[in-house]
Amino acid sequence: MKKLIMLGTGNAMVTHCYNTCFMIRTDKADFLTDAGGGNQILAKLEEIGGDYNRLHYMFVTHGHTDHILGVIWVLRKIADLMNKGRYDGEFHLYCHDVVRDMLMAFTKMTLKKKDFAQIGSRIIFHEIKDGESVSFDGMTLTAFDIMSTKAKQFGYELRFEDGHASEMNRITSMTGDMRRGRTGFFRRRSACMVIGRGSSRTRRITVRSKRPQSWRRHWV
Repeated sequence: MKKLIMLGTGNAMVTHCYNTCFMIRTDKADFLTDAGGGNQILAKLEEIGGDYNRLHYMFVTHGHTDHILGVIWVLRKIADLMNKGRYDGEFHLYCHDVVRDMLMAFTKMTLKKKDFAQIGSRIIFHEIKDGESVSFDGMTLTAFDIMSTKAKQFGYELRFEDGHASEMNRITSMTGDMRRGRTGFFRRRSACMVIGRGSSRTRRITVRSKRPQSWRRHWV
């Protein structure tokens, strides 16, 4: 079973909902994309019954405040759990070089020393380049530069290596206030594009709800 769970859909200045970020949940692991602009991400993860020991992978699209500041809180939480012996394994974060440098600076300045000590040890930042692919827990992610004029900004295509001939085995995902990228898609407020493998149909998911949503019916 795979689920797309929306954690936030609002733009940078919203006050009645949370900034755009979402989670992809599979049988094996949870994969987070962006984290919004503050520590409300922790409440959002709690609302969906998030288990940090399932959360081992994350992708950060760009360095705008409404996408990256919540990442610091996720890293702080996971580092704290690691130091308390309540988190197993490693946490892997994928991003481009600009985001990596920002996260290194932010965490060094804001985290406790014992929490920051986990950066580079069990919390690992992976710089990913345009067109590069990485695989983890039955998923293969290929990053692409959407060539935004506002900030260096990456999206990704995610393929599931589960052997199913499902029409929903591939996701092309982009977050933020974007324009047309290399995929040829255009979006402003939708959280992601879902593409059917072997199908001409394309579903565009636009979310206006203030609460997390889970689209179980779209997944096999």
